[in-house]
Amino acid sequence: MSWKKLKLQYSLILDRVSEKKNYKAEWEVFKKLALDIEKNPPIAVSEIHYALQSLEKNKKRKDIFIFDHGCGSALKSSYLAVLGYKNIYGVNVNFNTDHINIIMKDKFKSTKKRFFTTDGKKVPFPDKYFDFIISAQVAEHLRDDEVMEYYSEEGRVLKKEGLAYHELPHKYIPYESHTRLWLIHLFPYFCKPFLYGIFISIQKRKNLLLKGSYYANYYSKKFLILRSPNFHKKMLLKYIGNYQDLTVKRLQKNIDFSSYDHDSPIRIRKIIQKLFHMPILGKIFLSVFKNFFILQTLSKRNNKLNY
Repeated sequence: MSWKKLKLQYSLILDRVSEKKNYKAEWEVFKKLALDIEKNPPIAVSEIHYALQSLEKNKKRKDIFIFDHGCGSALKSSYLAVLGYKNIYGVNVNFNTDHINIIMKDKFKSTKKRFFTTDGKKVPFPDKYFDFIISAQVAEHLRDDEVMEYYSEEGRVLKKEGLAYHELPHKYIPYESHTRLWLIHLFPYFCKPFLYGIFISIQKRKNLLLKGSYYANYYSKKFLILRSPNFHKKMLLKYIGNYQDLTVKRLQKNIDFSSYDHDSPIRIRKIIQKLFHMPILGKIFLSVFKNFFILQTLSKRNNKLNY
């Protein structure tokens, strides 16, 4: 079973919830897909499973407190809840979270609000509340006045010996997955209105040349702020603790590409995967090219930090 199928099924559930319609049948399919996926987790959640398994050595699933920091539609939260992780909470910035609270109440008998809409800074939880934090491709959407507080808040709410998992897109990745464009984010800003105007016109098959300035501003200063991998590593060390870089581990895996979106550059990804699995040369390719992929980390709470 692929993660892509689970995403599609979850979209059906969200549609039913927004329309205030019964979603029992759609939920049963979602549950079955989730339980099947757990047997062989895809790349989208494999490292989350790895981290949670280490926590399960000392706690039962139902007793592990999880914080989905920038939860989006809360797909991962709903998936984990089906697997028995009942204490899941989350926040989203300027995005309504009523749908997930409805699902948590209906399907998991939650008696209190678990998911909140915030301003991207402070989170509504007490100190040292969570065993595990998930931050999956969120930090690239934070402004400079938000990003440090984002990491600081994670350090504040993470328990002693707690773990934090991060997926961090950065400026050295040649393919920008939000715009589905290659290299454009690496150009000086004065070039971007022209480039965005051309390439988004081609992409959408209509003349959007005059909107180039809008797209450049949106993807470079508002919606998307790509920083260096070292910036994020420094933030993790400063506010959370020592981290394990999981990027190489991910790149060495045999990936099921059926879980990727159809407009992802799958052919190129397959070629790269073959290069990384070559004897001897594969390790050389990995050491050279690992910084051109999403940074994936697992951090452990540094108990010497004061919050």
